[in-house]
Amino acid sequence: MSFLLATLLTFVVVLTLILRNPFAHTVLARVAAKYLKNELRTEIRIDKFEIGPRKSISLRNLLILDHRNDTIVYAGNFYIRFQHLNPWSSDFEFNSIEIENALIKLIRHPGDQDTNF
Repeated sequence: MSFLLATLLTFVVVLTLILRNPFAHTVLARVAAKYLKNELRTEIRIDKFEIGPRKSISLRNLLILDHRNDTIVYAGNFYIRFQHLNPWSSDFEFNSIEIENALIKLIRHPGDQDTNF
């Protein structure tokens, strides 16, 4: 029993140290951008991804482009605080979303039926 507890505690400590590492943040930013790119079928770039305390996520230099490579959203800082978050499913609720230094361009290109998002 104590071996299992020690192993679990070691895993939590190592995971915490990894998630505090700037290199890990870069890797997480790439993984998050790739996931969102596949889900939304558009180009997404994230310079920095941080997991904060109390169910929060911070994205730095978030850029979302439309199918013509025009900017839909740019945010210097994009903060999300979750009310409810289950990492094993798609079930989540936002507590708050804060956007700083943002540009949001929702347009309809000539000849298109839909807007650019």
